[in-house]
Amino acid sequence: MGEIMERMYNIIIRMINHDALVAGFWFMKSLFWGNIIAFLCLFILKKSHVNFNYGIMFALLFVLSLIFVLDSYKRTLTFLYIGPQQLLSAFFILIGYLFSYFKIKKMNLFFSLVSFMLIFIGSFKWKMSTNLLTFDNIRVVPYIVSASLFVWSIYSFNWNVVNKSVLRLLDYMGKNTLQILIWHFSCFKIVSLIIVVIYELPFSRLKEFLFLVDYSLNGWCFAYFIFGITIPLLINRAISLFLQHGK
Repeated sequence: MGEIMERMYNIIIRMINHDALVAGFWFMKSLFWGNIIAFLCLFILKKSHVNFNYGIMFALLFVLSLIFVLDSYKRTLTFLYIGPQQLLSAFFILIGYLFSYFKIKKMNLFFSLVSFMLIFIGSFKWKMSTNLLTFDNIRVVPYIVSASLFVWSIYSFNWNVVNKSVLRLLDYMGKNTLQILIWHFSCFKIVSLIIVVIYELPFSRLKEFLFLVDYSLNGWCFAYFIFGITIPLLINRAISLFLQHGK
């Protein structure tokens, strides 16, 4: 009984030691704690009497420092098992808020091209796997710079040239991100299960995140695309229409 209670405590409270088949769980946990940490930082800043411009910069530096310290000593914060992964999520949420609050201007064409070059180089030179509990400190700062430049480049894109239907689709995905992600992870697992059954692979391979890479390179990428992107959108849209009809 004690072992069951301990496992429940770790899964529900600390969000660790869950079944390996729930491969996308780390992402949900990071998103959950990242939002809470970012919210607390902004809430404290707005309730305090400090200059908000300086305060948000201090919050970013504070979160970044915590990432470095916890990563260096391979430690986590409190009994909730909050580590560099969750703090990095909070850092990027604060970066997004910074873009909105200061109304960051869009890049010009030259700066956009330079940014894309840095992003391309960074994807090879200082790439990181963000599903790890800890990171390599020497890669964190250039990774953050590359990721921020990528967001800024996308933000600076002239979206007026994009078809209205595509814009509506992107808007719908943005407003239903979590629901779509749940179906996204589930549908990817269905494709992986089909591959495991067809090729008689060990069922332990289902825990691989996000898909079976070796088979995705052999044509299964199309199945992953259809089931992982198209089907989740259709399922979520069908559920939305059903709920609206019920009202």
